[in-house]
Amino acid sequence: TTTVLSERTYTVVSTDPGANPSLEKLDVSGARTIRINFRAALCATCSPIRVEVLSNGTVIDSFNIDIHMNASRVYEVPGTVLAVRFANTTAGASNGITMTVLGRNN
Repeated sequence: TTTVLSERTYTVVSTDPGANPSLEKLDVSGARTIRINFRAALCATCSPIRVEVLSNGTVIDSFNIDIHMNASRVYEVPGTVLAVRFANTTAGASNGITMTVLGRNN
């Protein structure tokens, strides 16, 4: 069974991941695999977005999403808590990104 665990649009305005909204401490303990879908949304001064995916506080993936592009990643769940952080790759940019986290328990 696949369940939507989180769906939200984030506004990314800084090159520092700690200065942007992020998904923190999503409980994924009931899932065997996680699919995360990313959709770059509207932007003012656009730049690619840097994405970091963490499991139990450890970075398990890091990649860029280009302007107006989509990306999807699937992970075997190595821990019980998922977090995702965002950062612009260019100073002064303002980007939106929509992220959907799906959990599959079988």
